[in-house]
Amino acid sequence: MDRYPDPRVVSFYRAITASYPDRHPGPNSPWAVAPLHAAHDHVELNLHPTCADQVLLDIERLAGEHGLMLFDPQDGSVYPPPARLPG
Repeated sequence: MDRYPDPRVVSFYRAITASYPDRHPGPNSPWAVAPLHAAHDHVELNLHPTCADQVLLDIERLAGEHGLMLFDPQDGSVYPPPARLPG
């Protein structure tokens, strides 16, 4: 069965890789594995343990902006998108 990518996942992938390219990443890339694994319903982000805290903040912000949950497979934590304020 063909699965179409979730537009939220596509938008998130484009946004995060605009800031942190995963194709031909440079020496300061936060990615431990590149290119990122992108599927129809998720993007797998493997970060270097020494990546800047700003990368994590950007991932959290962009996930929230796109209405996506974050899952940390190391400890099984799930972070739902923050509630959006009406505005």
